[in-house]
Amino acid sequence: MSEKHPCCRSHCCVKHGCKYSYEDCPVVLGEEAMEFPCEDCDIDRHEAGVRADQVVMDRVELLRVMRDNDRLSRQVTELQMSMTMKEEHLRAHRRVPLSQDQRDMLAADLAETTDRIRKGYEDLVGKIGP
Repeated sequence: MSEKHPCCRSHCCVKHGCKYSYEDCPVVLGEEAMEFPCEDCDIDRHEAGVRADQVVMDRVELLRVMRDNDRLSRQVTELQMSMTMKEEHLRAHRRVPLSQDQRDMLAADLAETTDRIRKGYEDLVGKIGP
């Protein structure tokens, strides 16, 4: 064991180099083993773990958005089908005389369905983001 730089065994690292900038650091040259784990190596491992956790969270968020997107797409499709059927129903009733109340009720129902479709699209676009 070299007594040239005894502090190097406690603080220096083969990967991160000599903490004291000695060119002849026994740890960096492989002449002596490190006595303690390197603080920088611990930080590197921690940051790598945080980055890996972030990738997992990003994937989980992506899957959640995709699930919400599918659900909202189905809802919008159902509303569009409902609107189409109501429009056909309204066209069919135009062939027979309707009272003003019946026409108003059909128009209000169609307007409500249109608003629900618009809201569904807005929700879908909001979930996907810019």
